[in-house]
Amino acid sequence: FYFDLEEGEDILPSWVRSLKRAKKHGVKILLGTDTWADSATPYGEFNISEIKLLVDVLEMTPLEAITAATKHGAEACGIGDKVGTVEKGKLADLLVVKKDPVSDIEVLLDKDNVRFVIKDGKFVVGHP
Repeated sequence: FYFDLEEGEDILPSWVRSLKRAKKHGVKILLGTDTWADSATPYGEFNISEIKLLVDVLEMTPLEAITAATKHGAEACGIGDKVGTVEKGKLADLLVVKKDPVSDIEVLLDKDNVRFVIKDGKFVVGHP
């Protein structure tokens, strides 16, 4: 998560300060869906790591980090009325876990906690 400038400076500390300042002033922080092209970080796993980074580095609560990964992204794309939150009439892909990630964000990092996944209205992992 370090990006090197020509001078060899790490920009991560500056990035963290900027995001903390933005959060303090009410700017909505959100996560995108980009992933590294490297097979060492399969699609999806990096996104979960980003959620944890928001908690660990930006000092967000787990709920704020989850909201950044769901609701705020949908709103930024102009589709918050269709997706991004679990509400009647909205489309939703769901990850249901055995423990409460709002109490401990680490729950999302452990595949053994996955109870089931619903994609496009169909169970793709596990069953209720």
